[in-house]
Amino acid sequence: MKISSFEMIALLLLSRIFTLMIYSPIFSFPTSVQLVGIALSTVLQGALALFLIVLMKKTGYKSFDEVLFGNKIAGCIFSAVYCLFFILSGAAVLSSFIAFARDIFFPGQSFLAFALPIAAVCIYGAILGIKPLGRSAGLLFFIFLLMFAVTVLSSSERLSSVGTYGGEFTAKGVLLSAVYDMSRSLEFVMLPFIAVFSKNIRKDYFGFLASRLVILETAVFLIGSVLKEYIDYTKFPFFTLGGAVGGFIRLDALYLVMWTFCAVVKISLIIFFSGYIAKRFLPRTNYRFIYSGIAVMLFSLCGVFMKNSEISAIIYAVLSLILGGIVPIIIYSREVRSYDKKTSSDNAGNFSADRV
Repeated sequence: MKISSFEMIALLLLSRIFTLMIYSPIFSFPTSVQLVGIALSTVLQGALALFLIVLMKKTGYKSFDEVLFGNKIAGCIFSAVYCLFFILSGAAVLSSFIAFARDIFFPGQSFLAFALPIAAVCIYGAILGIKPLGRSAGLLFFIFLLMFAVTVLSSSERLSSVGTYGGEFTAKGVLLSAVYDMSRSLEFVMLPFIAVFSKNIRKDYFGFLASRLVILETAVFLIGSVLKEYIDYTKFPFFTLGGAVGGFIRLDALYLVMWTFCAVVKISLIIFFSGYIAKRFLPRTNYRFIYSGIAVMLFSLCGVFMKNSEISAIIYAVLSLILGGIVPIIIYSREVRSYDKKTSSDNAGNFSADRV
């Protein structure tokens, strides 16, 4: 079941945009450093994605799980690794969103009061499938664009110089900023799995990367130029930015509604792929998603996922590069070589038969 390019781009964008709400800078670098770091991360993801998509095209866009299980033992191992990675990522998203909602809107509420209903809705979304998720994302994306446009226009009168706060412009700062952005790029790991649902994965993924770059660069630019040193005193800068520039328009309630829907879409997408990968082990469709959703909720109960540190950013960045780029490229390269050998053998056989 394939979805349209707009729905695919919107689905990936909402997944990445969600992290804007819980964006909390862990590196004290100038805004200019962060802007270059995001661009560097995007270029790296784009280069790896292009190479991977070329390999996928040579295999006729065979699904990643099918290629993985070319070797049953390796397929089982890698499937378990990817499934666990998605589940832990979903738990991190759920924990982060609940931490945000409790800190800003509902202090004192219990963790389960948020986790249970959100997890139930996300499991239901995963069971419905990727096409309904894509349609929902397409509608929500228009709402986000309206909210984002209001924030940008309201910020225009408060803009000031960029890059004067947070220290000097250094190569190390750019690299660490790129690492932080990569650690938030779960969609990069989704690429080899989501390609089978796309009508044109090259167009869709690079459309997503371009839109993502524009939105993130604009958001970080506004945060740095409007809030400046106040960033040190706020836990969620993008939300604070909306409150600071909203004027007579109260954006905080819209933010809560928008980011709740974004969280549901992202976690549903994560649960969907967790269940999609587990189909080799759990043939019953609904059970796969239910078990994945329960695992996400159970892992989210561990407070470790709420921590935002340099070490966790580096670990997630490395895992994203390995699972989103290196492993799929190696596996598809082996598949392409196997395909080329088979084609050469068939051609040689046909040539010999013709001579006879």
